[in-house]
Amino acid sequence: MLKSRVPERHLADEIEAKMQGLRKRYLIKLSEQVEIIKQALDECQGGKLSSKMREQVWSCAHKLAGTGATYGFSEISVTGRCLDSFLKTNPDAPDEAVSLFATDLYNACLEAILGHEAKTDNHGATSDFNPSFSDAACPFLLVVDDDESVQSLFIELFDQEAQILTASDTHQALKLLYRHRPKLVLLDDAMPNYISGLKMLESISSTNEFPDTQFIMITANDSEIDRSRGLKAGAIDYITKPFELQKVTDKIREAFYA
Repeated sequence: MLKSRVPERHLADEIEAKMQGLRKRYLIKLSEQVEIIKQALDECQGGKLSSKMREQVWSCAHKLAGTGATYGFSEISVTGRCLDSFLKTNPDAPDEAVSLFATDLYNACLEAILGHEAKTDNHGATSDFNPSFSDAACPFLLVVDDDESVQSLFIELFDQEAQILTASDTHQALKLLYRHRPKLVLLDDAMPNYISGLKMLESISSTNEFPDTQFIMITANDSEIDRSRGLKAGAIDYITKPFELQKVTDKIREAFYA
């Protein structure tokens, strides 16, 4: 005799009830990870991040990248993955660069802890973090350039054809890449605050973390050596500034609708 099926709604409620307890335990452990990240940031501020602490914060980032979203905290996974991937490809990166990514992860963890407490009602129910909405018919276009006039140009041209994201340096760009997985990235080379666009592209290429994202380098750097490096790293085109607008728009649409 076949057993009667448990109503799906009942199963969902049962799973959610169990998840509430699991989240609480996760957040307790998360507080321990936050303390390690804070110690690493303190060392960076003090002038020297020890190799032991670098290994510890890297381990934290790797673990949190894999668990945050599972417990409803997607921002922890995003920022954890950014730091983990960065240290994986740049193990000897300057402390200042490590601090940038570690700060993002630290803030994401604190927001999860404080936000979970604030969202808990009298019955212990919580509101999960919802990832950004993405219309599959309208691809993401990420414009990475520290010149706002360049960002504005592509927003004006493609706001009806794409969901446009902008970043003024590669630190911001990496966070948006992990969060939204854009269809296409328009990438400048020389920008402030962090590594160049070309170095970022080479780093990404070495890990193959974004196989469905295409890159077009758009830069004032007309060096043949850098052009060759960009194309070797996987850029579908290397366009120098000032550029011919029709050529760029044609190339973007070709990437969107290929």
